[in-house]
Amino acid sequence: MSDMNIAMEVNMGHKDRLAAEVVAAFQEVGARAVVRGDGTVDVAVNDGQQSAHVLPIRAGHGRPQEVRDALYRLERERESGVSLVVADHFTSGALTFLRDSHTNYLDDRVFVFQASHPLVLIRTNRAASRTKPPRAATNLGGMSGRAVQVLLQQHDSWWRVTQLADAAGVSAGTAQNVLRRLDDLGFVETQGSGPDKRRRVAAPADLLDEWALAAGKERRVLTTTFVSAQGPVGVAREVSERLRLANIAHAVTGACAALLIAPYATSARKCEVWVDPAASAPLVLRALANDEVAQGGNVVVLKSRTTGPLLDAMTVEGVDVASPFRVYADLLADPQRGEEQAKFLREGRIGF
Repeated sequence: MSDMNIAMEVNMGHKDRLAAEVVAAFQEVGARAVVRGDGTVDVAVNDGQQSAHVLPIRAGHGRPQEVRDALYRLERERESGVSLVVADHFTSGALTFLRDSHTNYLDDRVFVFQASHPLVLIRTNRAASRTKPPRAATNLGGMSGRAVQVLLQQHDSWWRVTQLADAAGVSAGTAQNVLRRLDDLGFVETQGSGPDKRRRVAAPADLLDEWALAAGKERRVLTTTFVSAQGPVGVAREVSERLRLANIAHAVTGACAALLIAPYATSARKCEVWVDPAASAPLVLRALANDEVAQGGNVVVLKSRTTGPLLDAMTVEGVDVASPFRVYADLLADPQRGEEQAKFLREGRIGF
């Protein structure tokens, strides 16, 4: 058999499966549907009083770009009939695009179809009839956040699950859950299948926004104290030197860190610093040679349940500083001009 014939058979197989999926959806709502030889579907509702010729087209996993590509293919083919975009599971961005463009769509949760000549109107919640509980959404903070930060750092790279797990220092299960979650959100694109399946970040800006929200929820104040030094950078340097001498892994973050990695015309009232999850408040205070203070402190010590905030820490002017992504997330949590500083950091250092 020639390569052309094989390709035609594979293509027809896809069309047959797509048409069968569409027929099943119409039958769920009590309509009669039959498949034509070209893979399109004729539908009759209300005991045959209304009918429509349906042009189904596959949009893959249901990401916005896949939907746009599907509609472009429909426009190019210029067949007469009512289009229906079918996907596994449309992302929120894709659903917004479909609704705004008044396009009919079908996935595992919802079926929306409207043909104006004659009127056929269907809207049904397919998920309501399913007994299988939905998979819990993966939290993008904590150890999962380590995987997200690696993806953000190398957003142009393609990743297998095991590669991401090794690079982020997380389990393969955590890496798999993160990639699935990002797939659901429409933040990654996919190549291959099975063991050779790889993913790459398709929307780094959206992913950064989503992760920053989760990262902000990790902030827990371990203790607050006062360190005497000249200016905010001097405080950061003194804090880092003392913690380093005590062998406490740490990373200065927030406004003090921003002054070091993306200088901005502002000052820092307090120096925030992440410390190793194993460090206790008394241990940190001894290292800083100070007591805890309830008011008037200029050093805020933060601790997470995981080492995520310390990932990709770097040394700048003698200070161990958190990654630009972590600094960005912590700036957003600062009510005093933090959002303004975060915007400057994002534009000048992160770039998306």
